[in-house]
Amino acid sequence: ILKLEEEVLRTVRYYIRGKDGQLTEMTAEQAAMKSDTLRFRREGTINLATGETVLQNWVALDGSAFGAYTSPSVPGYVLENASQLQAGAHNGISADSADIHDQVIYVPVGNYVPKFPDGSTPTDPWSEVPYVADPSKPTDIVPPTDPKQPAIPHIPGLTPVDPGTKEPLKPVDPQDPTKGYIPPVPTTPTDETKIPYIKNVVEDKAQIIYRLVDEAGKVVNAELAKSD
Repeated sequence: ILKLEEEVLRTVRYYIRGKDGQLTEMTAEQAAMKSDTLRFRREGTINLATGETVLQNWVALDGSAFGAYTSPSVPGYVLENASQLQAGAHNGISADSADIHDQVIYVPVGNYVPKFPDGSTPTDPWSEVPYVADPSKPTDIVPPTDPKQPAIPHIPGLTPVDPGTKEPLKPVDPQDPTKGYIPPVPTTPTDETKIPYIKNVVEDKAQIIYRLVDEAGKVVNAELAKSD
């Protein structure tokens, strides 16, 4: 009696697509590769007199389908394609099927970047504040009000505004604007959002001082009163 066995391998690997389009496989700490196999077996007989071989049909020992894996959330990245929320599912696998190697691709999240008014760039400007990937949904970023999302930095003499509405951003703490401002909602999880800063308006107050003078114009009383 002959006993023949075949295995079909399925792997799911996770990659980052860089700005240059190149793919780099994630580390095991970011998203570990998945690997499993389906086994198939068949039996047969050899007629010793004639040398004729008779083989039975293949039997799937582990079934004929690979189930899907749920793609993980990865800090700093989101899925390039939402269709890969579930990945690696394949049906109709047989003993003569080729090994399967699936790729799940992520891209970096975008950033908030400042846009300072001409002549008002701070001495130590910030360059970017990254969005925060949603730990429960690998296609999304957290809302701007989420505590995990860093605030837009406070710059003395300048106020950040929403790039769409042009309204001033709300401070994280209305009593202390130095703690920063709540960011606007990005257009997409991967595009940059420019944060314009505008100069603060400083109110100039004129003050009137009243003095008593004689007919010759000589001050006889240095100061009678001041206006507010």
